Amino acid sequence: MANYVFSYDLHGQRPTHAEMDEHIRASGWANGRLLESVWYIGTDQDAQTIFAYLQRITSANDRLMVALCEQLTFVNLLVTGESLSEAWTNNR
Repeated sequence: MANYVFSYDLHGQRPTHAEMDEHIRASGWANGRLLESVWYIGTDQDAQTIFAYLQRITSANDRLMVALCEQLTFVNLLVTGESLSEAWTNNR
């Protein structure tokens, strides 16, 4: 398993942030919102597969990035530190 961080900027009427949230949660991957449009994903999939899944819902005007991450240091995220630390450790 691997840990990824991805971020997006939506620049159209669709998808809405709620639709994007639902799409992310429907992936079946371990996930959590870290900041407004920055998420954590834990999965055995590669970055290209994650990107393709996320890109299915976005428009040509939206921005999207996926990064494989080795280490994470954080403060004041939107998820609890304990839940993120546990997910991060379980997906290494």
